[in-house]
Amino acid sequence: SRIGQPPDSPPFQPHLSLARIEAFHRDQAPLLTDCLHEFRDCIREPWQVTEVILVQSQLSSQGAAYVPLLVAPLAASGGVHN
Repeated sequence: SRIGQPPDSPPFQPHLSLARIEAFHRDQAPLLTDCLHEFRDCIREPWQVTEVILVQSQLSSQGAAYVPLLVAPLAASGGVHN
């Protein structure tokens, strides 16, 4: 919450989203779990993460729009930029 403003309700929960599934229903969780287990062995080669992007979700009736706010390169050559 901002100074002088009431706290957010519910309180903000920082998180890291690795994927988003539209129209997911909790009763489909076993199906999703099975699918993830099936594909976990597909990525056999190591891969390198070179940057982290902070993205803001802007929700509307047409769906979510994702706006990059900050790019943080993880390689030795860069600094934080937006």
